[in-house]
Amino acid sequence: MKNSKKSISFVDWIPSLEKVRIKENLGDVYFFDPNKIESNGFSWSRMGEDLKTLNAVYGELFDEVVVKGKNLVCYWPNLDFSPSQKYEISKSLKSSGVEMNLFLKEKRGVSETLSFSYSQMEDWKELVMTLIESLCEDLQSNECLEEVMTIKNETIQIEVIKLVEAGEVKFVYFLRESIVINQPQETYTEKVFDSFSSLVIDLLSTFQLSNFGYCFKMSEYEKLFYKEMLQGDAYDNLVLSWEKLLNQN
Repeated sequence: MKNSKKSISFVDWIPSLEKVRIKENLGDVYFFDPNKIESNGFSWSRMGEDLKTLNAVYGELFDEVVVKGKNLVCYWPNLDFSPSQKYEISKSLKSSGVEMNLFLKEKRGVSETLSFSYSQMEDWKELVMTLIESLCEDLQSNECLEEVMTIKNETIQIEVIKLVEAGEVKFVYFLRESIVINQPQETYTEKVFDSFSSLVIDLLSTFQLSNFGYCFKMSEYEKLFYKEMLQGDAYDNLVLSWEKLLNQN
């Protein structure tokens, strides 16, 4: 699920606006820049003061970088780091064993024309530093994290994760829900469970799973999932689910 080589790369262009090729092979990457945040319906300026929005943006970063194991490629204006910024970022990356890369664009273009004021650029840098610090902490504490399955329909996506902490196996699910079309998505962590069965029982009590499709990343949990559905009086849900899978294939 994860790349064996972890890295966070800083670039001096807006990846969501400019198709600049990075010569080095970084594996699966997740691009992060101001335009991408705004296109998702969020305002990044002064986001540090809006905890709900900050949590939603970080939830997507966590999903892509920690859960799915992608390497982060992040916009940093002109790759201009103050000594304190470089020190704090390097300290966070070193503590979690993550490499730092810097990539300069060979030709100038769109990034130079973006009308960022000095205060806006400082706000962006502060936001990036806050998110990277949290990402590095989560990368360090979730080294034994594996994706079990994905459950989704038109508006909801649930990712079930297996987590090993101090030799103990836990299960957690992350839920992403599109509340209103063209409005920000809210991503949050529900609960931590001591067993996969207890997690499935909770899902059955919360969601009408007949309206969802299932994709298993760890096949050994597939049989147990359907067993809990049957025991939870979800026979109709199970039949509908199988019918959907057969129609898809």
